[in-house]
Amino acid sequence: MSVKFRSLWHFCCILTMAAVLFLPNCGLAKKITQPEIYQPVPDKWAPGLLEVRIFDVGKGDAILLHVPDGRFIMIDTGYAETAPRLINSLKTLGVDKIHMLILTHHHKDHVGGLPYLLEAIPVDKVIQSYDPREPEKLLVTPGTKLFEAGGMKLTALGPEQTHKDENDNSLVTRLEFGRIAVLFAADAIEESIADLLKSKINLRADVLKVPHHGRFTGFSPREFFTAVRPEYAVITSDENAGEPPEGSIMRILKELGARVLLTDELGEIQFLSDGETIDFLPGGKR
Repeated sequence: MSVKFRSLWHFCCILTMAAVLFLPNCGLAKKITQPEIYQPVPDKWAPGLLEVRIFDVGKGDAILLHVPDGRFIMIDTGYAETAPRLINSLKTLGVDKIHMLILTHHHKDHVGGLPYLLEAIPVDKVIQSYDPREPEKLLVTPGTKLFEAGGMKLTALGPEQTHKDENDNSLVTRLEFGRIAVLFAADAIEESIADLLKSKINLRADVLKVPHHGRFTGFSPREFFTAVRPEYAVITSDENAGEPPEGSIMRILKELGARVLLTDELGEIQFLSDGETIDFLPGGKR
């Protein structure tokens, strides 16, 4: 299906205000921390390769894709408080324009940095699963190809419907590049994961961005993890937030043969792929 975009700034202002006013536990922080100044590091974007960078923004998500044709795609923006650091990292990496920004859902740990990112770096397209003004109407349906170029495609897998719990409204996407697949599960929890499993869609992936920061309540995602069976499982976490990933979740992943990677231990996490293999390159703590 085609995805229509209105005036970018008008659209994003509405989205941000909706997150602030109407969704529980969402909003922009009043006080923004000053950015850490990173020294530029030698980093040349490899032509024809896929790079995935999962930034350390605490218990939130901010992911950068450098696709084989040279364009940049972002998934989520992290917190407002971590936006200066994120933007500084992006500029250090030479990101001068973002072709597509995917907002998985409207919680502050995923979209809090949105207005600051828009002020700092041009964004061509913004995609979200639904408009907060019309929550019953999905803008992106399962099977929608969000991006396809250079041998890589990014496809929406869910949600199939809107849910009461905003986490279950997460826009789940699967990236395919040659033989390699990466699954970005945002904050999908019980209902949306059940929908994914019922759909019989291919969930297999070499890399899984573990949903909901590795925390689930009254629900075991073992069947989901078994369907994905990742080589690498990345958990965006913050040891200082008081809600670490559940030990049982990490045990299940390890039992399935996954190498579990935590951003609060490793810092920025990077993957590089030629479409045949995918390599993990730890960014390290800043």
